[in-house]
Amino acid sequence: MFKTYTVLFIGYGLSEFELLEFIIPKSDNTNSKKKYILEGYFTGEENIVNYETKYYEALGIELIPYSKDDKGYDQLFEIIQAWAVKIQHKSNNQPELLDKNQ
Repeated sequence: MFKTYTVLFIGYGLSEFELLEFIIPKSDNTNSKKKYILEGYFTGEENIVNYETKYYEALGIELIPYSKDDKGYDQLFEIIQAWAVKIQHKSNNQPELLDKNQ
């Protein structure tokens, strides 16, 4: 699966780290598609973000952090919705209409 598809993990927490280590192949990742994890953090959790970035990098996963200061996990819905719009526009060869920082 990891050699064929780009994978986005959503909703993983500290208790699932062992599961990730089990399901992510330890083999050479050069032929694999990209793997990402979307995680929410509060302001002040920069040390956790730095630690988890290094941990996920060791597994070949890129951490995409987002702020949950204002909307908590509800921000996740807005992020995914914005990405879906961007993907739809790109697949239709239409110009991007959304802010690149979203």
